[in-house]
Amino acid sequence: MNKTYYAFVILSFVILLPSQSLSRSKSITICGTVACYQKDDPTDRPAECIVVVFKDRLESSYITRSTGYFEITLPYNDIIDKHLMMYFCDYNGFICWWVEYIDGAKVEYLGKRRYTYRIGRLQIGRACELFEEDQCISAVEYLQKLLKSRSRKHLFRSKYPQRLLAIKDPNGGMGPVEDWEPERRVTHVVQSGEGPFSFLGWDWATAAWGTGIGFGVAGVGGAWDDTDDKVRQQPPQVIEILDIESVSPKTNIDGRFLSLALDGMTRNVGFQFSPTRNMADSVFFNSSAISFSRYGQYNFHSDWQRYYQVSGCLPSEDGFGLGAGLLFLGQKETRTAVTESNENASRSFETDELGMFISASKRLRDDLSLGLTAKYISQKVQSPSAIRKVTTDHGGGNIEIHRDIVRSEDKEEYADFDLSATYRINPQYQLGFSFMNIAGTKLLTGDNEREEIRSFGTGLSYKNKRIHLGGDIILNHDGTADYSVGMNVVPFSNVEVNLGYGSAFDSFVVGAKYRVRKWKGIYIAPTYSFFRNNAFGEYHLIGLSANF
Repeated sequence: MNKTYYAFVILSFVILLPSQSLSRSKSITICGTVACYQKDDPTDRPAECIVVVFKDRLESSYITRSTGYFEITLPYNDIIDKHLMMYFCDYNGFICWWVEYIDGAKVEYLGKRRYTYRIGRLQIGRACELFEEDQCISAVEYLQKLLKSRSRKHLFRSKYPQRLLAIKDPNGGMGPVEDWEPERRVTHVVQSGEGPFSFLGWDWATAAWGTGIGFGVAGVGGAWDDTDDKVRQQPPQVIEILDIESVSPKTNIDGRFLSLALDGMTRNVGFQFSPTRNMADSVFFNSSAISFSRYGQYNFHSDWQRYYQVSGCLPSEDGFGLGAGLLFLGQKETRTAVTESNENASRSFETDELGMFISASKRLRDDLSLGLTAKYISQKVQSPSAIRKVTTDHGGGNIEIHRDIVRSEDKEEYADFDLSATYRINPQYQLGFSFMNIAGTKLLTGDNEREEIRSFGTGLSYKNKRIHLGGDIILNHDGTADYSVGMNVVPFSNVEVNLGYGSAFDSFVVGAKYRVRKWKGIYIAPTYSFFRNNAFGEYHLIGLSANF
């Protein structure tokens, strides 16, 4: 039987962890080719023995060989829809740099959660150096040793008098940089003082060329691919990064997923701080109650769109209790940003919040128990940072303008803990207390805003055979207070009905649980709840409960 107990607790974590791990396991390979020009010849050829590396990622690099090809595989969420800055170096030092916007709309899906972003050919604006095979091998070995050593910053001390920007000419005919006409050259414009265009304390020109590329890790592979011909045929573009003057309000409720679990999306409304049934959910707000449970329990419920809640507890005869739980809330919204010149764009933004809880409790005597909960909280909040305007000249007066919002993404992780106590006044009345988030965690609640979530909760419950009544009060850090009330009724031996109201989100809930069968000593019951609140309107939660 003990193996069954532990299996249910482990399952509490396993059910939802894939929703996080899968998003993190996605990978994207950025690839392209590097070209150099040949003196007295309008054509170019692959550039070999060139180090390709991103800013702030010197440990990840790629050294081109005779094909000029480079590639690297990175976590998808770390670079998608972001600007990346890349440097080109050889054993003499820094050559040039490039900024590329990794547009999620332009990636290709390869299968098995793998993506690719193809750059095409990039001309680094310097004459080709001819290497014999043994010379290139020696240069590669030298560069690899240099990249692994503490002196790798030597690569960024250039012998060249000019720090040139990398160039990609959509019309073909690559040649020496100084021979290019300005109207052919400038196809990428950024605003002055933009962060990615600062290198080693130097402020460079505000014009870059082309649509950019990515970078790679040290290695050899690929070939001079047919993407080059496609790049030559692309019409010239002007890319501008515009400041945002105003943005539409948020509809995502950032930083409130713990409050939603308290009274906005729970079957335990009114019983969070003095639980009498659904004891597994007490791991979230009053773990001390686990010691008073007569059996182990597993609870899971979700709206199968944005909210998932799973919990499990295991009491013991000697007064100890263990519990674990997981909360996940994912939200999406569409926001519109406007520039000072009244140009606007819209885009979707996501907020993902995860909480993992581990609880322990001890019954000190027949009427008193204490509990401790350690929790891990993570947030991923997207917000608008600028508007990207792309103007494409197709010729013949055919000008195409496309605007989208550049998203910034904040990822935060926190650790905190709760202390709780449960006191049984008599067989009918029970009182609970909980000091929550004692470490003073401040969650992201909006665009560059944070809110402290330290709070104190107390609850009182009344039990009279088949009817349980409960009420909770929570005192927030800002001096405000929220309350909730609830009722659990067991009209028949296999049926439980719950009603509740919470003031934090003006929430109303009605639900039921039906015990369908007993299997190997485990009582299994599907659950259903209907909710209405001012956070998400009307929605339904479906789940499963088990007692063992």
